[in-house]
Amino acid sequence: MPYKNPEDKKKWNKTESGIKSNRISTWKSYKGMSQDYNWDEIYITYVSTDFCDYCDVELVEGQFGSNKKCLDHHHITGEIRGILCHTCNRRDVLS
Repeated sequence: MPYKNPEDKKKWNKTESGIKSNRISTWKSYKGMSQDYNWDEIYITYVSTDFCDYCDVELVEGQFGSNKKCLDHHHITGEIRGILCHTCNRRDVLS
């Protein structure tokens, strides 16, 4: 999306469309991630998930915290395995 100035991009990044687009772009860049997913469907599942699929802790949005929401995936196959808290995702509990 071309922007006339950096402020336009900053404003767009804060919109619902911008947040969604940036999150999906980040997921697509993950190691081993398949590009063949229905990303809109995955995004809807992601935003509507409130508890870790493994330990059931309440999830929070953001970049920090042990219970921040993470899209878990297998690094070799690219298979998406669930929405986990940061702690469970780092443990790789679904190996």
